[in-house]
Amino acid sequence: MLIEAPEISLEEQKKYAGKHVAIVDGKIVASGNTAKEAFQKAKLKFPEKRTEEIGLMYIPKEELMIL
Repeated sequence: MLIEAPEISLEEQKKYAGKHVAIVDGKIVASGNTAKEAFQKAKLKFPEKRTEEIGLMYIPKEELMIL
């Protein structure tokens, strides 16, 4: 199952810069310093979701972003 990356707003980019985020139904629902941490937080919030329904993404720090 493929999960499309959501559109990340500039506000979200700033809020989550340098973090891993978990995505459920196209929305960021949790973040952490590692993908594992973000996933575990999302799984606690959405225990009914299958592993394949939780997407993970890294939001780079501003200095790493290519505009």
